[in-house]
Amino acid sequence: MRLFKSPFLLAAVCVAVPAVVYAQYENGSVVGTVRDATGAVVADASVIVTNKATGVVSIRRTNAAGDYEVPALRVGQYDVQISKEGFNAASATNITITVAARQRVDLTLAVGGANTTVEVSDVALKVETDQSQRGETVTQYQTAALPLVSRNYSDLVGLAPGVRQAGNGINTTSNTGLVREGSFNVNGQRSMFNNYLLDGMDNNAYGESNQGFSNQIIQTAPDSVAAFQVVTNNQSAEYGRGSGATINVASAQGGNAFHGRLYEFIRNTDLRNLCTGMRFS
Repeated sequence: MRLFKSPFLLAAVCVAVPAVVYAQYENGSVVGTVRDATGAVVADASVIVTNKATGVVSIRRTNAAGDYEVPALRVGQYDVQISKEGFNAASATNITITVAARQRVDLTLAVGGANTTVEVSDVALKVETDQSQRGETVTQYQTAALPLVSRNYSDLVGLAPGVRQAGNGINTTSNTGLVREGSFNVNGQRSMFNNYLLDGMDNNAYGESNQGFSNQIIQTAPDSVAAFQVVTNNQSAEYGRGSGATINVASAQGGNAFHGRLYEFIRNTDLRNLCTGMRFS
């Protein structure tokens, strides 16, 4: 068999390879359209998105249609500032980016000087119009506030519609007597057909899930989970493998301020004895 060594053939192959397109997975993005006071689109405007926890800045510019997209944003709070010469700057603060979300922020620039800024805050995504997949997002607040005796964040997967705990044996990874970790039937599918992702990586315990053990390789602590999404229907193109649900987990990021958490499970009888000796009127 003869191998071609022509540099022209190699160059042709390189040209034919398309540009790399990155999947979103656990990250979110900010999208929007910039217009002026008359409703006309504003092209080539500067878009600056700042992570409030880390100070990391992402910069983009609007295209000829006035549209912009800032991808690969970690779960958290962001500020968006848009400016262009000859217009007053506009900004949106406290924008919440969650798992795989496309948060739309449309802003209007008024004609004026550069020293005036129009600001809106706490923009919330009410109706998802930029993607068609269906799912439920569980935030870090819910993970911390809801009771998790087993300390398995995946127990909260059951909050999503169409999900039920699989009755397939006792959890052999703990002494709680609960059904095994991460085992759910989604839309009638077996639990082994769910797809667990951790920061965009495959986190499926293929062998163990068939033997009655955990469905995940890494059982992330609830305090390390920024948010997770249970995608149950019409999954986006970047997801595969799972005919049941995709459980897309984003780990918590750091910040410029020191912070931490402390928890304790009281499992002794002290409080019970205290309450027994008290009388209530």
